Amino acid sequence: MLDAMRRARRVTVSAYVLAPGRMLNELLTAARSGALVEVRVEARPFADRGGTLARLNADAVARLRAFGADARLVDADDAAGEPPLHMKAVIADGELFLDDRNFTDDDRQTIVRDDRPRDLSAVRAALVGRSGEPSATFATDKSDALAQEARRLRAARGRDRVMVESESFGAATTVFAALDELGKRGMHPQLLVAARELASNPREARALGDLAKDGVEIRVTNAAEKFAVAAHHAWLGSANATSWPARERDWGLSTGARAVVAHLRAAFASRWADATPLGQSE
Repeated sequence: MLDAMRRARRVTVSAYVLAPGRMLNELLTAARSGALVEVRVEARPFADRGGTLARLNADAVARLRAFGADARLVDADDAAGEPPLHMKAVIADGELFLDDRNFTDDDRQTIVRDDRPRDLSAVRAALVGRSGEPSATFATDKSDALAQEARRLRAARGRDRVMVESESFGAATTVFAALDELGKRGMHPQLLVAARELASNPREARALGDLAKDGVEIRVTNAAEKFAVAAHHAWLGSANATSWPARERDWGLSTGARAVVAHLRAAFASRWADATPLGQSE
């Protein structure tokens, strides 16, 4: 992804939070070198205690604009019903890259290159507030993305090992219902959730407790990816399995690509081995 950005004459980036690090440095370098750099980040991140994340985004936008970039904060409250921006995406000339986190400097994220022109067009449209119909494999709206994830889970059969990771988790979602159904069928699906989000959300703890009672195996991790794997297929996205906000610019991708499925299986297995079972102190 970074190599593609360095070659490109036009770089478009969408992020929920753009913190200091490799991504911001690359964007500053690209703007300094004369590339057309377009950046959109969320103005009011959810549950931003003290406004720390909002200040990070405002600072990133100011730095980028100082070097000539077209960098803007996207404020859903001021945009005539335009949904919040949670999508993590890069378009480098004609190449589309999708990240399930916020372009962090660690290795606990998955970045995929999507070569389908329709998906690239859908991302461009979403960044300017236009929603479109999801395809069978790609969505740029949170509710559509989670519906795809739920369909992937419901397709599991027999002895399929079902693995799901989400940064945060809620009860009133299609993903919750699909996991609950698999648990009741005795398939023992495995779910990883982020410790940071769980500690601050009592409703999430109650939802997870209900799933555990119905046979879902749940562990707590320090990672914050969003994906699901069942049999030889996977869903990957930046959408959390939560009900709010219902409308949000996000992305979700269903795929049977062997390299992607193998990567997600390996990442999940490594984290599962080190994670803490739900309800146990670390």
